Amino acid sequence: MTTPRSDLRKLHMLLTFILAEFDRVCSQIGVTYALYGGSTIGAVRHGGFIPWDDDIDVFMIRQDYERFLREAPDLLAQGFRIDNQRTVPRYHLLFSKLGLDGTVFLSQGEVNPDYTPPIFLDIFPLDAVPSDQRRFRAMRRRTWWWGRLLFLSGIPTPKLPDMAPWKRSLVHAVTRTANVALRACRLSPVALYERWEKAARSAEDEATDTYTDFTMRDPQNWIVRRDELLPTRRVPFEAIEAPVPRDVEALLTRGYGDYMRIPDPADRLTHLPEKILFGSYDPDRGGVPDLLAPRDPADSSPGDANTTTHTATVSDDQP
Repeated sequence: MTTPRSDLRKLHMLLTFILAEFDRVCSQIGVTYALYGGSTIGAVRHGGFIPWDDDIDVFMIRQDYERFLREAPDLLAQGFRIDNQRTVPRYHLLFSKLGLDGTVFLSQGEVNPDYTPPIFLDIFPLDAVPSDQRRFRAMRRRTWWWGRLLFLSGIPTPKLPDMAPWKRSLVHAVTRTANVALRACRLSPVALYERWEKAARSAEDEATDTYTDFTMRDPQNWIVRRDELLPTRRVPFEAIEAPVPRDVEALLTRGYGDYMRIPDPADRLTHLPEKILFGSYDPDRGGVPDLLAPRDPADSSPGDANTTTHTATVSDDQP
């Protein structure tokens, strides 16, 4: 079952529109960011989106991340919003989203009854890594613990697509119990996030040029040195440009191995979109400009944009 290519193309148009606004505001503020993860692979390998991808990820060193969160709300164009623990009650994620009002992007199996995400760009903070490995291991344990509790506070039944049904039922029984217990103990998402952030930022007092993403379960695998990240360099991303880390090839090789190899269809991961609403930004109604680069049909085959795992419900209506 697939998401129609035309709908994925519309999603790509909105995401590129969001990226262009994010890039504009970062430039105006004077903060640095870079494409991250699959978005970086897309830029390097495809000149834009991986054909089946359905999001954009960026990262920023914590100092720039905090400055963006402080100053961007006054500079963003109308209709854009920043979602995170500071702006949304019962937000269950460790990073921020830049999204569009009146849109919805709901992933299967990640339904938070208290939060409906928009079509979004994810913004991840990079925090300092201490030179003492024991201290780093302790930070990893604490951030993992508080991060998992925060997620379960909002998502009682996380998606587990590769798990046997009987095992998934057992795990969901445990996660639902954890969700109820957290609410009963009045451990709010804000309190859990504050504990996570304290752990993630606990090496700020150390002079270091090494950073990582503590929102990940395996932050030891996402370490980046300042001289690998900066200065960033701009590359084509669809019909616009966006920055990637200075030594992007080394970082991608370390994180993904042979990142230029097109993965087999079974290995092409998406967010399993369950519901997408374009609202007033529907490209079919002229809601956003077309910022996508022309595509050679061969670039979409055989691993074309239809390669997703579930059918999304796509609508023009407001949520």
